[in-house]
Amino acid sequence: MLGYVNPTKVPEAPMFVRGVIKYQESILPIIDLNIKFKLQSNENINSKIIVVRNNSKSIGLLVDDVQEVIDIYENELESTPEIINSYSNKYINGIIKSRIE
Repeated sequence: MLGYVNPTKVPEAPMFVRGVIKYQESILPIIDLNIKFKLQSNENINSKIIVVRNNSKSIGLLVDDVQEVIDIYENELESTPEIINSYSNKYINGIIKSRIE
């Protein structure tokens, strides 16, 4: 997780792609989840960038605030309930039971 870093804009990128930043010797695209999901943009001093890695690919997700960061492994994913599957399968691959009590 990073504090907010002002990304460099990318010409003709979709509106939800805020731009790119340099991160650990590579270029990290920054996706604004408020814009992606058509929510009110709420940039504030608590905005953070969550770095999400899948194999060798990484992206940064711009979020309003972060309470906690944990590592999640594929074997921890459970099937989504049918009601969620029918509406959100484009964005949700599974559900993870919280390890925190």
